[in-house]
Amino acid sequence: MRKLIIIFLSFFSIFLLANSVEAALSCSVTTGSCANTTVFKMSATTNAHAELPGQTYYNYYVCCSGVTGLGNDCNATNKDVVLRLSNTTNAHVEKKTYTNYTNLACLSAPAGPAITCSYTTDTCSTLGTDYVCLATISGDTNAHVGDCNAYSTKVCCQACKTNGQTCLAGGECCSGNCVDGVCCNSSCTGTCQACNLAGSVGTCTTRPADDNTECAACNRCDGTNTTCQAQTADNGYNCIDDCTYCLAGTCTNRAQCADAECTGQERCDTAGGNCADPDANSIVCNVCYSATWDSVTSDCCGDDGVNDDWCNAGDGSCVDGTWYANHCTDGIQNCDETGIDCGGVDCPACDTIDPTTIIKIIRKSTGDEVTGGWLRADTYTIKFEDNDPAPSSGWKECQYYVYACDVNGVNCGTTPEKIIVPPTARTCGSWSFDITAGKTAPTYNLEGYGRYFIYSIATDNANNSGTNSKFLHFDFTPPWTEIK
Repeated sequence: MRKLIIIFLSFFSIFLLANSVEAALSCSVTTGSCANTTVFKMSATTNAHAELPGQTYYNYYVCCSGVTGLGNDCNATNKDVVLRLSNTTNAHVEKKTYTNYTNLACLSAPAGPAITCSYTTDTCSTLGTDYVCLATISGDTNAHVGDCNAYSTKVCCQACKTNGQTCLAGGECCSGNCVDGVCCNSSCTGTCQACNLAGSVGTCTTRPADDNTECAACNRCDGTNTTCQAQTADNGYNCIDDCTYCLAGTCTNRAQCADAECTGQERCDTAGGNCADPDANSIVCNVCYSATWDSVTSDCCGDDGVNDDWCNAGDGSCVDGTWYANHCTDGIQNCDETGIDCGGVDCPACDTIDPTTIIKIIRKSTGDEVTGGWLRADTYTIKFEDNDPAPSSGWKECQYYVYACDVNGVNCGTTPEKIIVPPTARTCGSWSFDITAGKTAPTYNLEGYGRYFIYSIATDNANNSGTNSKFLHFDFTPPWTEIK
């Protein structure tokens, strides 16, 4: 949502704003003391009795912080009851919705973030993203209390701003949405929507007709749609400095556009009185169509969408309505190119040299490269080394796969269980993975298969490719490996 906000702040005012944002509520059980706000105290962290914060018999504090002016005043205007206690100390507890007990444990705050407490047998975040856990209780009434791990019923509270209160960021709001400087009931992203309209502050509302606060030139809010609507023909709304061209027969000079009619993004002229074709000149092309004027062909690139295609040797190109200042960078073969963006007078020579890719088998215990023969079972690194003799093209992609084969090295990868690693992308240049050869290796030890086929392919951006492959042969009694 493009909010047009112009802010001029001194360093001091920025500092004040940064420090005025409300922090999130945070609560925990501490031992011996609470440096912030004590909501109530407990005799232990589980199977415990409770007492009000002013009592001095218990040593476990339900301690909360993070909100400016946070307190435990049950007489405050902005407060909520956390739990009811059967006595001021040595008390059982019950949910705030019950009325058996008259001693209240509360959370309070000054005007600003609203305090709300509730209960759940799930995580507190299921009640809302700002809810945090204070404690748990063993039942709805006549209950014991404990820390947040003691029982299944959690006591959860939040301190956040309700819809309509002023804000600087979504984290301050219960809804998570700070729009137009207030907490809002939704993200309200439409350019003809606002959350601060008189009579609806805090609720995302469609702007009235011609409230064009967020509309670009030659666009307006029509009172119905949630986004700005382009204005054409005789609709003379929201004419501002960027909209300085008139329709034929409606004005005689540009100055009249400010109070009369503007042309939108579709048609305009350079002086007034006559509508012009986008291919007529650069002003019409650039201003009215937000397209690109090509001075070589005297044509507008972008006004006809994907139907715009041409190429200028020694200059730019228009590809599907997109302008490229250099035709050697447009991703297709055009002009006098002999390949994609290569060859011809302007572009670099085309790459016709295949890259190479090598597979190396390295025994991890010794670091030696294995080139053949029979080896003891061990862990091996399968290393791929790629090289492009003509690196100007750059790498397009590199892949590898591993298939199981029958004992005689045929029928590789012909059934799902033989596809050990399907064709998979890997890093070009240098890349490796480890295998463990022998009877203890579950991935590379399929009973009934005696041979594995490892394949590598490296492709550059000129679509030249190099390939390489190796067979691994396992002998399970004893577990030896042959590499070919």
